[in-house]
Amino acid sequence: MKKFIPLMLSSLLGTAAFAQDPTAIVQLVHNSPDPAVQVVDIYDGDVKFGDSVAFRTASSFGDAPAGTVITLGFAPRGEEATTSDDIALTVDIGPLEEGKTYIVMANGLLTTSDPEQEFSIDVFEDARQTSNAQGNTDVLVFHGSPDAPAVDVDETSGTPSNLVDGLAYGSFTDGYLELPTADYQLTVSVNESGAEVATYQAPLATLGLEDQALLVVASGFVAPADASEPSFGLFAIPATGGEFVALPVVTSTQNAKAFSGEASLFPNPTTGELTVNLEMEAGSDASVSVRNLAGQEVSNGRLATGGSNEMVFDFSDLEAGFYLLSIEVEGKTMMRKFQVIK
Repeated sequence: MKKFIPLMLSSLLGTAAFAQDPTAIVQLVHNSPDPAVQVVDIYDGDVKFGDSVAFRTASSFGDAPAGTVITLGFAPRGEEATTSDDIALTVDIGPLEEGKTYIVMANGLLTTSDPEQEFSIDVFEDARQTSNAQGNTDVLVFHGSPDAPAVDVDETSGTPSNLVDGLAYGSFTDGYLELPTADYQLTVSVNESGAEVATYQAPLATLGLEDQALLVVASGFVAPADASEPSFGLFAIPATGGEFVALPVVTSTQNAKAFSGEASLFPNPTTGELTVNLEMEAGSDASVSVRNLAGQEVSNGRLATGGSNEMVFDFSDLEAGFYLLSIEVEGKTMMRKFQVIK
């Protein structure tokens, strides 16, 4: 797992070259799937303000200078630290408007024969850090998969309803989807043909996202050329930033085998030991991972038998709080939330 070193915009963009008023509020997101920029250092001129910024990570919202053009320089990062001489490309953003809130998305490919896939900075103004109405989760959607056509997104856990229609690559939805906080099921399909790409869980209630705003990004390649290119997925990015949180796949055109049973956890809450009982078809195998609500993995395991199975975890070293258990069997994922108490 790549280490995320956060872009503390309020301090980093506010130092040296950026120590000025007036200011706007910005969240910076790295969604370029080009293997050449999997990890980058980010500069303004000779000043480095983003160190070892990894693909599929985002900053929190913070202050950035308004009223002036900012020139971002991206230097691919290996094991050694970079200098401004290593900058591979520069991109201008702004001028930003004082007092406005923006999402700034690094997207696209450094080397491509398709000009529509070229590396770019996509900016959304009037971004939100919290929901507009109590009891809602406000969701902004961005299409950042370079080889995917325009897509539709439908809620399919109950009566099907269209949430996003014909969203093209490099585009944000016109505004936020103001959704009652609940657990949803999102089916992504090709706009022109209606062919289903995949269905994902969007557990807004399970993740405790009431009264919050977040960004959901289609990221990676539908048809990767090789193992170095990241595969397509839907990811959630909270206002607090950090690593993208993968939305679990329910079904996929590439992997149709599904759960045959259920999963249960006890005791919940737990003071340390948590038992997971899992029912699945014989011959299946399951991988289990535990993440905190910031999306960081804190534990994992694998089960390679079928039938009724039991796994026991010792979480006595975890801090008190809520965690998310993901159980994946043959491409289908179920999620359960549990609490550690001290």
